[in-house]
Amino acid sequence: MIWLFFTLLTLQLLRVTEAYFDCQNPRQHVMAQEKTDALLPCWFMWYGKPYEDWKVVWQKEEEGQEDELVVHYQNGADRDDKQNPHFRGRTFIRKGWFEHHDATLTLSRVSDSDSGTYKCYLMGIPVGPGPMIPCCRVTLEVRQAQTEEKKGFSREIYICFIVWTLISSAALLYVVVKAPGKKLTITFFLVLTFILGTMLVYFINKGQKT
Repeated sequence: MIWLFFTLLTLQLLRVTEAYFDCQNPRQHVMAQEKTDALLPCWFMWYGKPYEDWKVVWQKEEEGQEDELVVHYQNGADRDDKQNPHFRGRTFIRKGWFEHHDATLTLSRVSDSDSGTYKCYLMGIPVGPGPMIPCCRVTLEVRQAQTEEKKGFSREIYICFIVWTLISSAALLYVVVKAPGKKLTITFFLVLTFILGTMLVYFINKGQKT
């Protein structure tokens, strides 16, 4: 009985002194629009003894190939010696990330090629034995930017213009046939109205494009 008590006590002490990361939300899905900044979250808590230094490494999974190094942050600065050129100049991790328990990666000016799964590794320096284990996995989905509306006359403007032209033509034909004495004055009026109507349609369409 006494042996069992001391065994449990020893295990409990080992558990208390054990150092480990408690990663929050280990799997997440993020959507971003092209040419904007994407935030890939990596939140954690640390329990245990302090290390001399800390580093955070973000990698992007590549099927059938070695994972791409997105960012290696250590000693308060980026180490881009092995960083994939595709990500160079587009990554940011806040200073004091460890104290704030936030190793979120900001990836700027994202494009469709940035879509994929990213892994966040947190490690103490010197690194202990054993493989690196990701603190979280974030799937990034980049959507295309909304395209501008096609320039030109809208369908409604075209329909109104055609209807208005048909009515004007019918009125002009009626004047020529039924009132030949007044056809010069009325014809001039209809032509002027046609010109003014055309200018009105043009400026309405121009206002829609802006």
